[in-house]
Amino acid sequence: MHVNEQPLVSVLMAYYDNVRHVEESINSVYAQTYKNWELIVVDDSSPSIEAQALIKSLQQKYGFKLIRSNINQGAAKSFQLAFENSNGGYVSLISHDDLYTENKIEHSMNILLEQNLDAIYCNGAVINDKNDKPPQPFDTKEIVEALEKGQQFVADLICSGDGFGCLLTQGAIYRKKVFSELSWMRDKFLLDDYPFTIKVWQDYKTGFDEAVLYLYRHHENNVHKDYWRWFPARVQVVSELVPQDKKIETLSYVLINMGEFCLQNKLYDDALRFVIAGLVMARTEKNIKYAKSMILKTKSNNKKQTVDEIMAKIQAVLYRETIVFKIFRVIARVLISLVPVKKYRDTLRRKLTI
Repeated sequence: MHVNEQPLVSVLMAYYDNVRHVEESINSVYAQTYKNWELIVVDDSSPSIEAQALIKSLQQKYGFKLIRSNINQGAAKSFQLAFENSNGGYVSLISHDDLYTENKIEHSMNILLEQNLDAIYCNGAVINDKNDKPPQPFDTKEIVEALEKGQQFVADLICSGDGFGCLLTQGAIYRKKVFSELSWMRDKFLLDDYPFTIKVWQDYKTGFDEAVLYLYRHHENNVHKDYWRWFPARVQVVSELVPQDKKIETLSYVLINMGEFCLQNKLYDDALRFVIAGLVMARTEKNIKYAKSMILKTKSNNKKQTVDEIMAKIQAVLYRETIVFKIFRVIARVLISLVPVKKYRDTLRRKLTI
């Protein structure tokens, strides 16, 4: 497609206090084989004088549109501000420390236009802070298998948990109407990518391609590492967007995943409590296996008696889910109903918690 025939793609970048990687990220946009694009960068009120000066000098060097926010609002609202100042019919996002491959936009746009999609997600790969290890692509197996059954199966899979790196927004391109019609989400939700991705797959014609088209930089300053801060945000997504019949299982995953984060930070008691709470709620084999693997890791690292104590406490809870207990409850209810005095019947029900 000749450059004059290429639709304009607006690349949106949220920038905050980054002096180490941002020029490399901007360079990856300017290296695109697709030529009809614009870059809009929002400086989300960077406090560092050095960071402010750097992004201004880069704007002068490259010529992209730069907007400075007067207050720090977070990535979601920064992307929204960039979008409101864009002109393209299509939208692509990039973080200030991640990279596009040179064919990111061209490859994605070809698929989106050929298949008449509203959005296309492509895979990415993890790079480290120093760029001294080969990129590690995200696992795509579950997404590909779900998509073979239909788009709704992908939406359901995403609702089961937020651990699909291959569906990060950096790897997507959206028609302008998608980003516009879902702008309300950037005010409502604390998280910017997970709830947005759920709605895109639920409500719009969306595709996925396994080509690795972006590089996600993994380092100590990644927002997701602040897991205590984002725990309520993840629960909010489950409450608002996950279908009723999947809420409990998704919350189970979130709790177990919180346990894994605690374990990584050597908070063994907290890890165990989260994991066991998730295990009690789990019904799928996937979450049960996930919980068991975390419990084994916690037990091997915990020198206290906390593991045995907590395990003992939940035995009664787990027992209540067995067929034996359910049979006992039915028989007990029948026998209690034969007691002639109502207050005695109520007392027995309370004591037996049935």
